[in-house]
Amino acid sequence: MTKEAPIDASNVQLVVKVDGKEVVTRVGYEREEVTKKRADGTEYTAYRSVRIARKTGKEI
Repeated sequence: MTKEAPIDASNVQLVVKVDGKEVVTRVGYEREEVTKKRADGTEYTAYRSVRIARKTGKEI
């Protein structure tokens, strides 16, 4: 007897294409500096997290 159940996100791997082949990679995070605007029009710098593929280093 089998029963379907949800899979936790930590048990799933991301598949990315490298040189035309699909490879499994882990997900990493990098902090990126961005410029934001306030309601009054002034600008300030802040950081945001972006997800990256560990094998390629590219943003997901």
